[in-house]
Amino acid sequence: MDNFKAFGNSLSHIGSSITPSLSRTFQYTKEQLGQAEDKTQLPPDYIDLEKRVDALKQVHQKLLAVT
Repeated sequence: MDNFKAFGNSLSHIGSSITPSLSRTFQYTKEQLGQAEDKTQLPPDYIDLEKRVDALKQVHQKLLAVT
């Protein structure tokens, strides 16, 4: 009987660790298919990084155009 309890506890632990991943995956899929009503916002650090990378890309393109 104790084996069944241990097995049940193991399953509930696995289920609780998988649920957040499945939730994120489901949200990502909805966003990619255009069916999400509210899109996940990026953290400000990522937005700043994106701006810096875009600026660096423009500098490289201008440098290549000049040379």
